[in-house]
Amino acid sequence: MSPDSLMVTAIILAALRWIVTAFTQSVVLLLAIQCLHGANFMSFYVTAVQRVGESVEPHLLGLGQTVFGSFFYGLGPVVGTAIAGPAVATVGYLSYFMWCSVGSLTIAGSYLLYLVVAGKARGTFRAQ
Repeated sequence: MSPDSLMVTAIILAALRWIVTAFTQSVVLLLAIQCLHGANFMSFYVTAVQRVGESVEPHLLGLGQTVFGSFFYGLGPVVGTAIAGPAVATVGYLSYFMWCSVGSLTIAGSYLLYLVVAGKARGTFRAQ
């Protein structure tokens, strides 16, 4: 599986995880679906680190990875937590998880569109 396919698959599976989390009342299913979160995280993270490595000049790789880590482990969780608390308090868990699912699917679609546009611009996109 290509890194791009892995990234899109991870994002789509994250949307599935949000939907199952929103609607299930089964503790066993919740535990199982949270294991999927670990696989999603690993797939997304490894692919994102690889993309940073491909996008940054070799002499700036340390800086690129540091900036990525600062957003991924620092600013991202801070902003996400700051938004999640008030959002859940306003719309409730079910709506919030569904919006997370819609967001994940939107990101997956946007990434696929980017791959098509960028690939055609470079003449390298091939459907697999």
